[in-house]
This record gives sequence, C-alpha cells and structure tokens, in this order.
Amino acid sequence: MKINLKLYATLRKYLPNTEIGEAVIIEVKQGSTIKDIIDKFTIEEELAKIIFVNGIHETLDYILQENDLPVIFPPIGGG
Repeated sequence: MKINLKLYATLRKYLPNTEIGEAVIIEVKQGSTIKDIIDKFTIEEELAKIIFVNGIHETLDYILQENDLPVIFPPIGGG
C-alpha cells in the first residue's frame, strides 16, 4: 500500500532530493507501523520524537493505512 511520508529538520537527510515540507510517496506492507518506517530508513528511534499521522499525534506502534500522511520530527531543542 502507498503512504505519503514527510520528515522534518535533521531527519530530512533520510529523504534526499526533497524540498522542505515535501511528501514522498512510499510503498509499505499492509500492517506496517511507524516503527517499521523508521527502521526502513535506518532512523534511530530516539530521533523520531514527534509523530503525527493525518494531523493527529501518534506513537511508533500506529498501524498505517492506505494514503496516510505520517509526519516525523526530531526532538525539538531551544531555550
């Protein structure tokens, strides 16, 4: 099945040749989770801190559906 994936900030390096805010269509197996995606792109789990799917905050165990839009951010720092 196909989903639209967005990675932001320092995670964008895992999707080379994409513009800021650009979604990439990827193929995943039925029953795949957000954790499966970060494993597929070899993103360290602690770097995928903020996760939204279709605008709703989710966790690594969220089971993806056709045409979902997962958006993943690294930890946010600041002061």
